[in-house]
Amino acid sequence: MTQNNNNPFYAAPSEAADFERLDDGAYNGCCVGVTARDFPDYNDPSVMVTKIQYIFQVAEGGQTYYFPTKPMKNVINEKSNLFILINTWTGATMDRMLQGFNCDKMVGYGAQLVINTTTGKDGKQYANLANVLKLKKGVKVAPVQDAIPAYLVKDCTAQILAEGITVKAPEVAKAPAAPAAAMPFHQNPAAPVANQGLSVTQPAPAPASAQVETAPEVDDDSDLPF
Repeated sequence: MTQNNNNPFYAAPSEAADFERLDDGAYNGCCVGVTARDFPDYNDPSVMVTKIQYIFQVAEGGQTYYFPTKPMKNVINEKSNLFILINTWTGATMDRMLQGFNCDKMVGYGAQLVINTTTGKDGKQYANLANVLKLKKGVKVAPVQDAIPAYLVKDCTAQILAEGITVKAPEVAKAPAAPAAAMPFHQNPAAPVANQGLSVTQPAPAPASAQVETAPEVDDDSDLPF
């Protein structure tokens, strides 16, 4: 059968193109967004729990790359994934975070990102976020204006993006602001809500016997956004 290039239904043979990915290593980047989604609780799937994810951007070689964190419960204690992330990222101590922490305050904050290549179930290799560390002293990284892939905000119940960051088509509408009493992010729903920020709840502290490896305390935390 003769090939017909004018036939819109003709599927032309082509080699599969690989997605360009970052090599393994440490890169200076920036947090450009935070999202919230509801997930079934591990112990009771009938109960939905809110988890957040940070989105990091790396600008390298004229390209922008995006790396989300794993979903984390928006709670603070010595064993919580959120505390461990913020501690290694900023050096902030538990005492500092318990003074008040809104997850969205980290949007726009720079970080050193450790990227590792892993092999997926499909046999393809992917560059993944392995660790988030504090930037070296004096280094500043700002978000690069760009449109992030839509899958990064798919099915989220709330999202906050850095200035200049939009979402690629298909457009994902932001969730409408809920009444204060229904907001899952605030410690005190009755208090005035200024910016619909992602606040964390504070459960009972972890047992003193728990051993958690964290980043050393920094002497100067004046540059922290919270």
